Amino acid sequence: MRLITFLSWFNGLIGILLICFGYYLYTKKTTVAYVKTGVIIEKYQGMIDARNKLDRKAQEWGGNLDTLKFNLDKALISYNATKTKLSEKQKAAQELSLNEQKNVLMKYSEELELKAQKEEEQLTRTALNQINSYIEQYAKTKGYDLIVGTTTNGSLLYGAEKLDITEEILKELNKSYYSEK
Repeated sequence: MRLITFLSWFNGLIGILLICFGYYLYTKKTTVAYVKTGVIIEKYQGMIDARNKLDRKAQEWGGNLDTLKFNLDKALISYNATKTKLSEKQKAAQELSLNEQKNVLMKYSEELELKAQKEEEQLTRTALNQINSYIEQYAKTKGYDLIVGTTTNGSLLYGAEKLDITEEILKELNKSYYSEK
């Protein structure tokens, strides 16, 4: 009997709290908006510059890799053209040299891949931090209580067009980015 009384009392308290919370939400005007995150990331000049910077580095690294490949291919062609005239000792020495070149090429290729991943992560993190920081400041300045980011994965199922501030944010974000350069 005591348990039933306690549960009744507890349910009543929960109900009163829900009513109070609902009233609070009803009377407090909450300003909400959403931003299409993919559009911001795609069109934010800071992110575009980061991608371009990474592409330039990747081209430079690719040139170095191409040089190593070219040298290995040239050495292989030379070896294949002369191997019938070489002694066993000379063949073994050249094959060892070719294997070393191949190992250097593979190691450099792996290092480049890791370096490119780290560079991309760092540049992306920097640009995303700029975006997040700007949106936070924008929300405070414009009086937004909540700005939600949408993704193609469905974090926002519906948003009225009047709540979409993507283009406004993007315009101001890019203006801010250019003024910092």
